[in-house]
Amino acid sequence: MNPRSRPGARPRLAPRSALALSRTGAPTPGDERPKDRIRFEVHVIPRAARAAVGGIRDGALIVRVTAPPVEGAANEAVVRAVAAALRLAPSDVAIERGDRGRRKLLSVPRAARERLEALK
Repeated sequence: MNPRSRPGARPRLAPRSALALSRTGAPTPGDERPKDRIRFEVHVIPRAARAAVGGIRDGALIVRVTAPPVEGAANEAVVRAVAAALRLAPSDVAIERGDRGRRKLLSVPRAARERLEALK
């Protein structure tokens, strides 16, 4: 069966060749995100042999963490790993979407843009 024909199946997107970065747009009602942050996608590999940040997979930054995906342990490890790679405090890294999956949308202060692009 073709996965696109299944009810509720997500459409497949063409892979992006580079890390997609975007500034947050005008806030919608109830949206409290500051405009001085950039958002980017990450692909998380939990239970890796060692923690590492770098590389691109389908347009998302690859983040390997040793923590298992149980009770938010991998999410905390992702935040710590990205913060360390970008030389930021963990409180500066926020998971905006995807807290229960491997694909996540993170946001960091705009000042970290150059360091983020260097991780490709």
